[in-house]
Amino acid sequence: MKIRSLAFVTSFLLMSLGVSTVAQAASAGGSCKKSGRTVVDSGVSLRCTQTKSGLKWRKFTPPVVVSQPVVATTPGAGVPSVSVEPTLLRQPGVISVNSNVLGTVYVAEVSVKVAKVSDIENAASYLWVSAPVTKVGLNEISVDINAIVNGNYRVYVADSKGVLSAASLNIVVVSMPRLYDRNPAADFVMTLDTTLSDDNTVVLPLLGAFDVTVNWGDQSKVEAFAHDDDVSPSHVYENEGTYTIRISGALEHFGVSGIFQGEGIPWVGVNMVIAVTSFGALGIESLEGSFWVAENLIQVPTELPASVTNLS
Repeated sequence: MKIRSLAFVTSFLLMSLGVSTVAQAASAGGSCKKSGRTVVDSGVSLRCTQTKSGLKWRKFTPPVVVSQPVVATTPGAGVPSVSVEPTLLRQPGVISVNSNVLGTVYVAEVSVKVAKVSDIENAASYLWVSAPVTKVGLNEISVDINAIVNGNYRVYVADSKGVLSAASLNIVVVSMPRLYDRNPAADFVMTLDTTLSDDNTVVLPLLGAFDVTVNWGDQSKVEAFAHDDDVSPSHVYENEGTYTIRISGALEHFGVSGIFQGEGIPWVGVNMVIAVTSFGALGIESLEGSFWVAENLIQVPTELPASVTNLS
């Protein structure tokens, strides 16, 4: 028998052994018209490849895919979450908080825009309270509703690293009769321009009985002060600029005593005051010496609180 070519012999031997040639394997996938296309026939993997003479089927070895072991996880594990039953508080009491982490629970008025813990802690103090979470699961949290204004509150929990949960779906409603509500409309509000002084320090002249919170207007932490504290209501502004101070709570006397008897001295920072836009509803009885030597003060309210009886 005349042997036509080496290729014919090779094809004949492969067929005898049950192994397809490239052309035979590719016949199942049709013509090689798109580079990168692959076919598999009789265990032979072919890829349509660009050659000098055009697109041709060529054998290739597919990459070996090693499957990774699947590790079972608990959905949401480690992510702080909290829930609370709908609650109405008309007097000091507790709320039942279910937390999946140890840390701190925050009760924040819905008007506070919250994305992280600092958003809550930098809000006005009468709009939020916090308490420790001592166990995973159900916790009975005492809420000092005398420290917050009446309103609707969401509950959050933060773990020990400060990671904050999403807000609770249900809300806590605080609706308690009280002598005064700590709300922005009742604040004593004044504006300072620190460029008017060589010293960026202010010491508020709070006298008599008082229990207040002070927002210094520079994104620093809101502070609480009371007449029986041994702490001066003072603040130092790090940068020069204009800042609005808000005082809320209860205050008997804003000012300095004894100035007309030669005993008083101006309070630190009074020369920086440029405006008083509200005396608030703090129950102020005396404004004696409040803005003595306030030479830069250009705006004051048109009316005094009905509680004021001393303007000397």
